[in-house]
Amino acid sequence: MRCSPALLIALLACGPSTIEEASTFQQLDALVREGALAGRDTLELRDKGWGPELARMVEAAPDTGALRTLDLRGNLLGVAGAVSLAEADSLRGLHTLRLGPGRIFPDGQRLGDAGVRALAASPRLDGLEVLDVARNGVGPKGAAALSRGPVAEGLKALYIESNPLGDAGATALVGGTLGPLEILHAGWCEIGPEGATALANAPGLRGLHELLLSSNPIGNTGGVALAGADLPDLEKLYLSHTSLDDSAAAAFAAAGGLGALTHLNLDGNGLTDDGAKALAASPGLQRIEWLSLRDNLIGEDGRAALKERFGDRVEL
Repeated sequence: MRCSPALLIALLACGPSTIEEASTFQQLDALVREGALAGRDTLELRDKGWGPELARMVEAAPDTGALRTLDLRGNLLGVAGAVSLAEADSLRGLHTLRLGPGRIFPDGQRLGDAGVRALAASPRLDGLEVLDVARNGVGPKGAAALSRGPVAEGLKALYIESNPLGDAGATALVGGTLGPLEILHAGWCEIGPEGATALANAPGLRGLHELLLSSNPIGNTGGVALAGADLPDLEKLYLSHTSLDDSAAAAFAAAGGLGALTHLNLDGNGLTDDGAKALAASPGLQRIEWLSLRDNLIGEDGRAALKERFGDRVEL
């Protein structure tokens, strides 16, 4: 929207004086065109419900060269908004970009594969270290795009949960030059045993510090693959509601490549006393600070063994 000089003066005189106070896009647009972004390293405009015009405003805004963090979660950017951000020369210094919608929007208002492809291919965003595209309708094609191109090699943290990746998407994600990642959140992505195995064996993920795969049907095959992975820096592993049972618990108990683990979440699986006792006797879980095993099938004997080994560090 283009405002007349008189309207701009009225907005600035009667409206908000800072970007954070803007309650309408017109107010925000007026402030930005007056240079309100000058020198700012962070812009957070969450849960406004604004459309691609928000991204176009960022693209055209003057004095945004200092921006390092841009958080537009909870807006309706769609593919057009993603393209505007990908073409924004003003974002060449950006380190963190968060575009998760905050809640599920219709497909036309999410980034989808096409929007993610535009971002991943942008040479202007090759300095990105953190990218959040959760809940954006990203499938295998979008995952494949993310695995290659200017953005892939510099990423340290990727939040891609609640997208329909499936095994094909998980495999594609680690099939290119992505990484070395330090944080990967890919829960609720329909990833099965094949996809979990691909992640476990991916060279680009060997430097992971944190991995979240909760609510994926990875099963024991996927769990055993992860337990056997060479992830020497992995500190936090979240595998709640992933269809694991005692065989997976035994594999984690015997794991030799997960010695850095401090946080392990196995809530909502099928572990019984046998799995609990295996974890309690594990020689490898020396650094555990928090072990969560709620909503499993663990009886009194298993609980006693876990409490004896981990004390207050275990949640049952």
